[in-house]
Amino acid sequence: MRSVNKNTWKYIAWLEEQKNNSSKFVGLQNLRKQFDEFNDPEKHLTLEIIKSFFKSPLEAFLVCVELGIYPPPEVMYAIADSFNLYLYENGELDLETVFFGKPIKGVGNEASRVNKVKQYEKFFMLAFDKPEKSQIELAEKFILDNDIKVDAESFLRSYRRYLLVFKAAE
Repeated sequence: MRSVNKNTWKYIAWLEEQKNNSSKFVGLQNLRKQFDEFNDPEKHLTLEIIKSFFKSPLEAFLVCVELGIYPPPEVMYAIADSFNLYLYENGELDLETVFFGKPIKGVGNEASRVNKVKQYEKFFMLAFDKPEKSQIELAEKFILDNDIKVDAESFLRSYRRYLLVFKAAE
């Protein structure tokens, strides 16, 4: 599969199909064997569980590492394969393109989008925890505490748009 973006569950599915059919995937076969021997199946997250919770292999990898959980071998292999693609393309590709595909004009790159969502999630929890304060007061303090480069009213407008989109997706 000659895909630029290997940070997808589709690529993981392809790896699962191919790993036993080619000597190219000896590393993945060995990782899977060691992972299965090392991990008690009752105590580790299966690939199916991970796929249902995370948007991409990279997100799954990062959360697993943060929690001290070994990610499934297919996830580690996809991340390594992505870095190898980046390194061996002689500067033709950037990490954004390798991990998330080409940036979408007018929307920003993936890191910017993820950071914005994380800010809104944190603000939501803050607002939920302090219902006695006005949103503008909370936003002003939140912006100051988190070094966000926007005024409170603009932040709140953007936050409310995010909530509308979030609720519509449910």
